Amino acid sequence: MRQTRDQRCASAAAAFLAPHKTAQMESIDAIATASKKTATRVLTCGLGAAVAFCRTKKAKESDEKFQFSVAEALAEHLLQGQPKGTSGEDAAARLQSRMIADGSEMLRRHTEEALVFLQWVARLAEGMHANYKASQPRNALREEVAQQ
Repeated sequence: MRQTRDQRCASAAAAFLAPHKTAQMESIDAIATASKKTATRVLTCGLGAAVAFCRTKKAKESDEKFQFSVAEALAEHLLQGQPKGTSGEDAAARLQSRMIADGSEMLRRHTEEALVFLQWVARLAEGMHANYKASQPRNALREEVAQQ
């Protein structure tokens, strides 16, 4: 049976996050943040510029190092079924080459698929632990109101 785009993206995001299940919560937070930032960059600058930006973060040793791994997982998902590069280039570089070679319709499809994939990565990463920082401001506000 054929899967919907949401199902394909959710399963690809789950496969990307599976090795990180035993990672530190800070790493999970960094992946969720990187996914959200990448989605914002896609909406602001376009898919090609967002992927190019993430590729520059490959060598960084900060929280931004997850920018590259998110972009790499995104590229591998979008290039599913495409031939692998022979020169040892990463998937993000191959995706950029495909975006240049393909037409605007393919770029539109890749952009839509990228946004859905990034949303699933962020959702699943946040769900990997119960005390995710995004829920803390609401809880802090509830506690503050309860104290008054």
